[in-house]
Amino acid sequence: MTRIILVSRIGQKKGQTLFAAHLATILAETKKTALIDFEPQDKVLQNFIECRKQISADKKLHLAVAQLQKNFSKEAAQTFDFVVLDAKDASLFEHADILVVLVSDDAASALLKKDSAFLSTVWEAKKKRAARGLNAFHFFVLPNGDFSVQNQEQIKKDAQIIGCQITPALKDNIAYAKGLNDGVTVLDKNLPFFEKTFNQDDFFARRNLKQIVQFILPNK
Repeated sequence: MTRIILVSRIGQKKGQTLFAAHLATILAETKKTALIDFEPQDKVLQNFIECRKQISADKKLHLAVAQLQKNFSKEAAQTFDFVVLDAKDASLFEHADILVVLVSDDAASALLKKDSAFLSTVWEAKKKRAARGLNAFHFFVLPNGDFSVQNQEQIKKDAQIIGCQITPALKDNIAYAKGLNDGVTVLDKNLPFFEKTFNQDDFFARRNLKQIVQFILPNK
């Protein structure tokens, strides 16, 4: 059965597209995975996928590559095991089986205020799914970068009321951004071809990424 994962964010800190690309890549290692970009202004995901394909061809490597799709439809989604949507548009929340929201510290109040506009949007999306006979999506809050202990503890305390689970934080690490730019992620660094370029940043980024993915999809 297809699982649709929507990656969104609250706050101005970047990381949404970065995480969507890495998540789709790790899923594509073992499953047929689509990646759909709803914020394609800079063509970041398009360039990422094209770079991966080019490197695979030039170096004769077998890099996991998600299939970049231009449009989303429930019918087309059924041909994949996973569909990852890179989308901040809250109107798409109702299509998600799993909602992952990156939250920067300065935007934590949108979760801590029970009557916030964001949580109201999440609740409306759940009601729309229920009206269509669908289960509520699994809602994960992903702390993005440095996150104050106070805010993190408060969100954990209120998680049941909010209806979410708190994942390990997405750490600030240059290896993530570099991978997005050149099409080679930390997930590829276990291949012999990349052994000489594997460094400490790659090690910590890969461990961080796997912790997050295992939390969200323990039985993927």
